[in-house]
Order: sequence, then structure tokens, then C-alpha cells
Amino acid sequence: MKIHRLVGLGLLATGMALAAEQNLLNLVMPDAKVVIGINIDQAKASPFGQYLLGQMPADDPGLQKFLAVTGFDPRKNISQVVIASAGPAQNANSDGFVAVKGTFDVTKIEAAAQEQGASMTPFSGVEVISGPHVDKVVAFPNDSTAILGDRASVQAAISRFQGAAGLSAANQTTVQTASAGQDAWFVALAPISQFVPSGAANGGPLGASGNLFTKVQQASGGVKFGDPVKVSAEAVTDSAQDAQAMVDALRFLIGMLAMNKQNDPVAAMVSNLLDALQLGASANTMTLSLSIPESQLESLVTAMQKQQQNQQHERGPMRPHGHGETVK
Repeated sequence: MKIHRLVGLGLLATGMALAAEQNLLNLVMPDAKVVIGINIDQAKASPFGQYLLGQMPADDPGLQKFLAVTGFDPRKNISQVVIASAGPAQNANSDGFVAVKGTFDVTKIEAAAQEQGASMTPFSGVEVISGPHVDKVVAFPNDSTAILGDRASVQAAISRFQGAAGLSAANQTTVQTASAGQDAWFVALAPISQFVPSGAANGGPLGASGNLFTKVQQASGGVKFGDPVKVSAEAVTDSAQDAQAMVDALRFLIGMLAMNKQNDPVAAMVSNLLDALQLGASANTMTLSLSIPESQLESLVTAMQKQQQNQQHERGPMRPHGHGETVK
């Protein structure tokens, strides 16, 4: 099992936080612009979480080999996840990390990685595992914490695990407030304009009005799994006028989606679900909320899977050609 598959299978379970897990939050960089959290335990206990777990191929030979070699089951041994990024990397070698709380047999995992050609580089007393053909690394500062990402980000997170400064108290409070009562959540701690390439908004489907979204100073949102599944979000803008304009722009986007209902069954299902979307503006803050019956969400996932299968069938099988190239 290649080391990148260790990373990939570990993330496979994170399709699904009560307030943010403090030990993971302590790993977040001081200049974080985006923080995302997922409470796997809470999500797995929900009807939709049980449905998603049922979609995972338990008898997959690769997964079974992975379990035997590492002693790690991504379906059972992950409890919480925090993803953090400082935004568009000023340093091409540093772009963020995924921190996972779970149960890890570190000795067994490290041995399995080395057998597959991975190298071990000690950093501050912690072995950093890197594969021969990937630019990401993974480290286990203890048997209940894993950190995955580029080397610079992982090493910096290890330093914070050992006591280096992380998020400010104010930003920690912001994250804890946004994550409270949610099973999955995100917080953007910086203006959205820092994530949008110059000129990109004008070229989007909203034309010049797309610039409205670059006026968001801070945003947060979350998902609470249950029946119904509840989605909520808010965005703090420059002014009350901008908040209302964003509401109008979102309604415009929803209207555009509805125009494809006749030709795209998935778009039709999404459009029907968005009929219940509640949008509002209070002072300079735009808010949205949506309740989705769990059965309809399952139907949407099934429809998306079917659509993807149909598209793959229409493209036809790919066969080798030349020096590693493929053609239909």
C-alpha cells in the first residue's frame, strides 16, 4: 500500500463537529484564513452518515489489505477532523494540513509505510513519513493524532502540538462559536477577496455582480445531520447594501439553476431542494438556512452516482496507447 493511499483512505472517511476539538484546533496556524471541521462520530450516528457508510465497499481487496497491514480502519478509527489553510500560498511549499483525531497503531503504520518505500525523517522528535512519489507527508505526534499535508505545514503543526503559538484567542472564539452544535462546519477568517484571483469575479456567471462576493469580510457555516439535515451560513459584508445585494445575487443563481431542470435530473432535484432555502439580510450580514429531508438527500446522492456512471459509460473504456497515453 503506497503512502499516498494511506493519506487517501484516511480522508475517505471524512465526508462528514459539536464545537471544534480543542487539541486539533491548537494545531491551526496563527495566520489561518480558512478552518474546516468535521465530527465523524456525530455524523456516523446520523441517518445520512449510516447511509454514506453503507456506500463504502467493505469487501474491497485493497481496503482489506490496508486494514491488515496498518491496523487502521478509516471507517471506525477516525473521530474528528480539522482542516486549516493560510489561503493562497505565498510560499509554494506550504499550503495547509489536515489534522485527524482517532486511534492509530503508529508503529504498525510506520512499518507498513517503510515496506512500501516511504522514508522517515525525524522532526522535533516526531517521525515525518514521506512517500517516494508524492509531495505530501504524514506524521503522528501521538497515537491519537495524525497530521497530513505539505512538509512545511506538517512540521509547523508539530511545533504547535508541542506548545508553539497558534490561533489568537479571538479567532479561537470565532471558530468555537461557529462550530457549536454543528456536525460539519467552516470558518473563513479573512476577506473572500484574498481567495479570488484578480479579475476572476468579472468573468464568472454573475458578471460584474460577482464582485459582491469579494466584499465578504468573514463567513461561516455548518451542517447538522439528522432528519431533516440542516444547513446554515452567514457572511459579514462591507455594508447593509452589500448584504442585500448578495441575497439578490444568490436568488439569481438559484433561478439560473432552475432553468436547467428540464434537461438535467440532478439539477432538477437540487433546484427543488433550494425552493426551501431561506435567505435574509440584517444590517451588513447575509444569512441563509435550509432544511433537507434526509430521504431526499439520499435520493440526490443516488442520482448523482447514476449520472456519473452514465457519463463514464458514454465516454467508453480507456485503453493504453503509446508511451503511457490513453485513448478511447
